[in-house]
Amino acid sequence: MEEREARMAMEGKRRTSSAAQTRENGVPTVGGSDTREARRLASSMVKFDLDQELSRLRQEGDYGINGRNARTLAKENELRIVLVAAKDGIEIGDGEADGALSLQVVRGHGRFTSGSVGDRLAEGQMAIVGAGEPWSFTADEDSGFLLTLSYDAGF
Repeated sequence: MEEREARMAMEGKRRTSSAAQTRENGVPTVGGSDTREARRLASSMVKFDLDQELSRLRQEGDYGINGRNARTLAKENELRIVLVAAKDGIEIGDGEADGALSLQVVRGHGRFTSGSVGDRLAEGQMAIVGAGEPWSFTADEDSGFLLTLSYDAGF
C-alpha cells in the first residue's frame, strides 16, 4: 500500500485512508510489507540516508518492472515527502498538481517541465510548481529525486 500511496503522490493525488496506514498516538504509520518494515511517517525528528533509500528502491520489484519506484518518507498534515527512483527515459508527472510541490534531484539528472516551460535539472537542483500547474520529470539517466507535496487543507 505504501508504494501505491507514493505512486498516487507522484501523480498529485491525495489518499484519505488505507488499511496499511494506522495512527499510533495520533501519528501516521505504515504497517509494512514483505519487503519493507513498519514505520512512522511523522515524528519530532526523522532521519534518512537518501543513498541507502534509493538503493533499496532500485532493488525492489516495481523498479525492475515499471522503471520507477517510490517511498513516502514523511506524511504530516498537508505535507508529503516522497523519494522517487526512476530509470533512464522514465517520465513521471501529473496533469495538474493539487497543491504546490517541489522536485529536488538527489541523483542523476533529467528534464523538468511545467506547462510550456521546461529546463534541465541536475543533482542538487530543484524546481517549484504552484498548485494547479501541470508538471513532469523525465530522467536522462537513472535518477533519484525528492518530491515534496503540499495540499490545501480544504482538499
